[in-house]
Amino acid sequence: MKLLFFKCNHDHYFRNVSCPYDGWTHSDVPKVEMAFRAGAISKLEDLHALEIDPRLVRQIILIESFEYDSALEGIAFESVVIDGCVRKLGVGD
Repeated sequence: MKLLFFKCNHDHYFRNVSCPYDGWTHSDVPKVEMAFRAGAISKLEDLHALEIDPRLVRQIILIESFEYDSALEGIAFESVVIDGCVRKLGVGD
């Protein structure tokens, strides 16, 4: 399983078209999100073929894990937003 997150200018990580906390987005976010959902992004290098703004590429992380719950365990997020739903992370999550 792969998860892709964008980082806004206030260090929030999110999925979908804009950060729900501050509204930050980039014109290439929808293109990346659609390509990821279609399976066209399997590694970060694939973003170069899509001609994504290099500034946005530096604000994308791609996580691969066998299970959804364990995919976020190794990263110290306070919370993540996936498709508009906030998931707060903490000890034991």
